[in-house]
Formats: sequence, C-alpha cells, structure tokens
Amino acid sequence: MLTPATAGSEAAMRATAAARPAFELKGVMSSLTVLRLRTKDLGLIEQQLRAKVTPLPQFFMDAPVVIDPSALDGGGDGVAWAGLAAVLRMLHLVPVGVTNVSEEHRAAISVARLPIMPLGAGRMRDLDAHARENARPLPDAENRATTPVNETMGHAGAEGTAKTPAPTSHASAPKAAAGAHRPPLVVRQPVRSGQVVYARRGDLVVLAPVNPGAEVVADGHVHIYAPLRGRAIAGAQGFTEARIF
Repeated sequence: MLTPATAGSEAAMRATAAARPAFELKGVMSSLTVLRLRTKDLGLIEQQLRAKVTPLPQFFMDAPVVIDPSALDGGGDGVAWAGLAAVLRMLHLVPVGVTNVSEEHRAAISVARLPIMPLGAGRMRDLDAHARENARPLPDAENRATTPVNETMGHAGAEGTAKTPAPTSHASAPKAAAGAHRPPLVVRQPVRSGQVVYARRGDLVVLAPVNPGAEVVADGHVHIYAPLRGRAIAGAQGFTEARIF
C-alpha cells in the first residue's frame, strides 16, 4: 500500500528521470568502403573479394560496406541484393546500404533490408583502390621516418578505437610478419579523416593526432604518443603477438 510519502518519492524519481536526456544525436565524420560492382555473378564476387580481404583480416573485420551498382549495365537491375549481402556478411564485412541506384530498383533493395545511401564522391573509397595502393612499395629507409604512407582503403572508425589481432587460420602469417620486420614507420603529421597509414611488415610509431575517421595500421606493433580519435590496428596480417601501446 502506497503512503503519501512513498507516492511523492516515486513521483519525484520519475520527474528526475524524465529530466535527464535518454540519448544524444551526434554527427561524425567517417570513411566508408565502397564495393563498386562490375558483375552480378555472386560466385565471382565472393571469390575475388575473399582474395582481397584475406591478406588483411583485422583491417577488414566488421568493416561497413556500401554497395555501388552504377557501373553495371542496367544499374541495379537483376542484382541478387539479399545474396550479395549474405556474401559480405560471410566474409565478415557489414553491408550498410546501397548508393547510386535509380528509383525503379529501390523496392528490390528494400526487400533485402538494405537502406539507400546518397554518398558524395569525395566520401567514397573502393576496394580496387586499396588493392592498387597495397601493391605500392614503402618509401626508402631514409625517407620513411618522416613520410607517412597513405593507403586509400575505406573503413569507418569509431572514435578512439584500437584493435589487436584475433587468432587467424593462416599459420604462416605470424611468421611472415615477424620474420621480415622492417624499421618502424614514424608518423609526425596529423592523420586526417579518411586517411589510412599502413606500416607493412613493421611497427608504426605515431607522434601526431589521429583524427576521427582516420586509421593507423601495422603488421607489427603500434605505438601512439598523441590523441587517438580514429582507429588503430596492430597485427594486420595475423601476427598474434602484435600490441598497441
């Protein structure tokens, strides 16, 4: 049985709870991986996409992906949207939406529970660009201490997140990362939103801020001596002993 005092106390508690904001809405800057389709063949897409993401499992793990069918004949006509989303999830990627589609394809995309995302060209990064940049050699040793390597790999990063590797099925990856170690790459300039700095077969030392939406990645250890508002990944190729300091 409620007494007047108890009822008054509960009313006061409800009033206090109602006065506190239940949430905040904030806009953030982040880069997104864009999968620009060249074919509707899901088997071929899976095969080639697996080959791209396997060498850097930690970098692509749970990466948000936007699908762009604009390069296809007929745009999104005939694309198996639900099947494509399933392929991405199977490879530990997260399909977050579709861009550059006409009105006639929106119904089929909605059935697959994929939102439509109008993206500006400046915010888009694609996996093909990552593959080309990933093949580029690092600067010479005398320049490596002052020149950050910018890889155009698109990936959304939560503010101040750091990632160390989970166990990988590729037994040779830890040996490769540890055996062919290079001198550390030193970053002395701020890493801007959308940039990725990657130290291949070596450690990474960061002496400047990493802004939201930026990433610093190393096959070895990552040492950070400045504000980390973006994302850091150590042991990108599966070196399980890699750490972030």
